[in-house]
Amino acid sequence: MKNIKLKQTNLCFLVSLIPIILPAAVFFISLIIADCAQEESVLRYFPFIAIAASVVWLVVFFKKYATEWIVFLGTIIAVDGWKKDRRFYFTEVNGRTAEEAADAVKLRMKIYSKELETDKKTETLVCACKKRRHSFSEDTSGYEDYCILYRTQSLTSEFCSNAAAESKAIMSKSSEKGKLPFLQTRKERKQPVTQSCALVIICDSIGSFNAEEYVRKNFTKGHTGLAVCIYEASTGRYFLNGALLSSGTFSLDKSAGEIAVSLIKKTVFCKKMGLSENSYFMPTDDLPYNLEMTMCDALEKIRKEVKNNDRENEETVKRLKDGEVYFDGDGIFYKKDGRTLLFTVMSEENQGGEELNAKKYVLTEKSWSYPKNCKMPKKDYDEALIKIAEYLNQSDIEFEFTDFEKWLEQN
Repeated sequence: MKNIKLKQTNLCFLVSLIPIILPAAVFFISLIIADCAQEESVLRYFPFIAIAASVVWLVVFFKKYATEWIVFLGTIIAVDGWKKDRRFYFTEVNGRTAEEAADAVKLRMKIYSKELETDKKTETLVCACKKRRHSFSEDTSGYEDYCILYRTQSLTSEFCSNAAAESKAIMSKSSEKGKLPFLQTRKERKQPVTQSCALVIICDSIGSFNAEEYVRKNFTKGHTGLAVCIYEASTGRYFLNGALLSSGTFSLDKSAGEIAVSLIKKTVFCKKMGLSENSYFMPTDDLPYNLEMTMCDALEKIRKEVKNNDRENEETVKRLKDGEVYFDGDGIFYKKDGRTLLFTVMSEENQGGEELNAKKYVLTEKSWSYPKNCKMPKKDYDEALIKIAEYLNQSDIEFEFTDFEKWLEQN
């Protein structure tokens, strides 16, 4: 474990799961021991002891190390995303000319999904395809996968904006209710349909257009996601936000944007990204830690950062007066009758971590944070929202109260 480096993400992920895998392994071993033991033996009760010990262990572990564990998993996902991301990609599956690439991609789109009858406003729209899938999740009533292909000579910012707007219009016009509704519960049927669109633009030359930056824009909004892939035939380069390729390694439920990128991987690259042959990595400036850092060093650094953050929060709580509100940029505090709440404050950011606008999202929860985490009465919660809103309005800060789940859907 000491020699495992952070860049070995799959191995790091498996090691990080040991606190959960170990109790499960002990339980199954106890079942085997109990099964082999004699009927009157004390070992027959060993599985019950293992269950009790496992529950205690998990409660103690997550109470003490939950924050460090979550931060470490986030670090692993970020590093894994960097490993699969590239400034641009290459592939030979589509031929070398723009015409060959357009024909190959169109054929795969038609194989995967059914072509839509659309009112083509421009000749650059080659085809638009759609596939409906049933949902086995309570978070969505169904899935709609869209594959839209454009072909142009030269690329401009205006063309890309029009293509994205037209693609969203096609998605909106072709939207239907979830597939096989009789297999869903009432709650599932009330959920919106998750729409994902793979927008592929094939051109002869991108000219001065910054395709590398454009494909990394956030086109996803809640249950609607769009990902863009640009192919420049003159250089053979494919531009794509490859950071979204990593989420499938650690997550079963993909967002709309991640599904859109997986559609591009399927229809444009035939599921083969050629990562081992591509050395055009993105800069490592945005990574949380050094890739050459060992897993133990990363965990120790995370633990120190969490402790320092907790210490700063505790000092802030001590300084606060009763009824006072304080905003430090990442969180907002409110104190009443010796108890303090801490709401996390998020900002909309681009791929590089820079804020896109001044609007703040205050992630609320009905619980006190200090001196210990406990449920907050509705009266105190409503009063806290009023006080915080007054403080932010006086500071001329644009804000919105939301919870973590809604913020995650919007971003």
